[in-house]
Amino acid sequence: MNKNTTNLIRFICCIMIFMHHFFLGHPIVHGLGHLGCTIFFFLSSYGISKSLIKTPVRFFVFFKKKIIKIWLPLIIVNLLSIIATNIFFTNQFSFPIYDIFCEKISYVPITSFTKLIGLLIGYPKIDSVTWFLDVLLLSYLGLWYINNKKIPLKFIVYCFILWFIIGFSIIKSYYIIDIQGILIGLLYAKYEQSINIKLQKKPIIIMFFFLFIIFFIFDITTSNTLEGRYNKIISLIYSLSFLPLVAIFSTKYNVKLHIASFLGGISYFIYLLHVKVSCITNNIYGSNNLGMSILFTIIFSSILYYLNQFLSRRINEKL
Repeated sequence: MNKNTTNLIRFICCIMIFMHHFFLGHPIVHGLGHLGCTIFFFLSSYGISKSLIKTPVRFFVFFKKKIIKIWLPLIIVNLLSIIATNIFFTNQFSFPIYDIFCEKISYVPITSFTKLIGLLIGYPKIDSVTWFLDVLLLSYLGLWYINNKKIPLKFIVYCFILWFIIGFSIIKSYYIIDIQGILIGLLYAKYEQSINIKLQKKPIIIMFFFLFIIFFIFDITTSNTLEGRYNKIISLIYSLSFLPLVAIFSTKYNVKLHIASFLGGISYFIYLLHVKVSCITNNIYGSNNLGMSILFTIIFSSILYYLNQFLSRRINEKL
C-alpha cells in the first residue's frame, strides 16, 4: 500500500471519529466511530506486520520504539490538558474528566504525586477515548510475538472468532468490533499478493461496496431500535466489508501530496486531543462549535506533533 495514501486515510479516519464523538448518538454519524477505528487498526496492523516480516527486530528494541510512539504523545497531551484546565477553569489542583459528548468537564482533586504520574500515562483515564491506546500497545506486542514465533495464522483467526463470541453480549462494542481490523491487517500483510489479485476482479469490489452501503444504511436507520448485540453484528459487517476497498484504493492510487505525511503524523494527536479541545472550547464560549473545535484541534495537533518529533529524537539519542 502507498504510504502517502494510507497517511491521508488515517487523517480522514480521525476526523470521522471526531464527528462520531461530537454528534454522539446521532444516527447519521453513529457508525463513523467503528469504521474509523477499524480502518486505523487495519492500517497499523498491516504496517507493523509488513515491517516485521521484512526486518525482524529484538523485543526490547521494538517495545521501546512503540512505548515512545504511543505514550509520549499521551503524556504531553495529558500534562498540558491538566495545566490548562487548572489555570483557566479551577482554583484547586485537580485533574479534568472530559465528557464523551464533547461538552462538560468534571474535576477530581489530585491527592498524591503517584496519582499525578498515573494520570499522565493514562491510568486512570481522563477521557473515554484513550482505551484505543491500550489495545494499540497490546496489538503491537501480539503482532511482534506472532511474527517472531511463527504462530499459525489459523490459531490467530480462531482466537479472534472466540473473542467476538465471548464479547458478543458482555463487552463494549468497540473492543470486539474495531479490533477485528487488527486480524484483517495481519492477514493482508501475509497474503497481500494473492488478495490483491482477487481484488482486481470488479464483481468482488462491487460486492464489498454494496455490502458496506446496505449494512451502513441499515445501521443508520435501525440504530435506535435494534438490540445492542445485533447492532454489533451490523457494525462488524460494514466495517470489515469496507477494508478491501481501503486496501485496493491504497494499492492502486498514490496520493501525490507533500502534506499527506504531515496529516498522517498529526492524526494521532487529533485522536488524543479532539474530545479535550471540544470540551474546553465549549467551556470558554458556552456552546459547541464543530468548525472551531476542529480548527483548534488541528492547530494544537500540529504544534504538539513537532514538539513530539523533537522530544522523540532526544529520547532515542539518550537510549
